[in-house]
Amino acid sequence: MLIRTKAAQFRRNAYYCQMLANDAASPADRLCLLTMRKAWLALAENEDWLEGMCGSLRSMDARSTQGTI
Repeated sequence: MLIRTKAAQFRRNAYYCQMLANDAASPADRLCLLTMRKAWLALAENEDWLEGMCGSLRSMDARSTQGTI
């Protein structure tokens, strides 16, 4: 399976944490896995934000080299 972005990889990790939490042997294990899931989703959101910022900067850079800014 090809993962195209870091955010997609992080979301896949969150999914695996959820699957493991569903079958956790103890409440403590389940809590730990759900906490990890939440952290992976936060990282994915952050990566989406960073990609948006970097995409905007690349676009601005391309325009400045063409003399449109």
